[in-house]
Amino acid sequence: MVPVHKAFSDPDFLPMPPGTLDVVVMNMNYHDLVLQGGDMDKVNGAVWKALRSGGVYGIVDHSAAQGGSLIESLNLHRIDETALTRQVEKAGFQLAAASSVLRNPADTRDWNTSPGKAADKRGTSDRFVLRFVKP
Repeated sequence: MVPVHKAFSDPDFLPMPPGTLDVVVMNMNYHDLVLQGGDMDKVNGAVWKALRSGGVYGIVDHSAAQGGSLIESLNLHRIDETALTRQVEKAGFQLAAASSVLRNPADTRDWNTSPGKAADKRGTSDRFVLRFVKP
């Protein structure tokens, strides 16, 4: 495990030689990077560069209501799964699997998942788990 303690805006935020990682996991952060105006082409490109061929890019995040605007969902600290998938595939990754292990169909997806705002709902959001692969 290699923890990253650099800003995602740093072009070398993954401080290892290209093609040397087997797995990169982003857990509940992708929506924050988009909300903060992060250049997701650069972030996903850096992950692509760091992974070996066959490497896995795993992403877990809060799901937004389908058909809502990106800004509305980001303000709720959520992200549209389809929009995220398009961004990651644009970098060259292939969606290999999705898991329903963290799904919560009872989540109305209209409340803020931010730790300071979720209150008693914290930990009950509908979340997606995606596994992308670098061919």
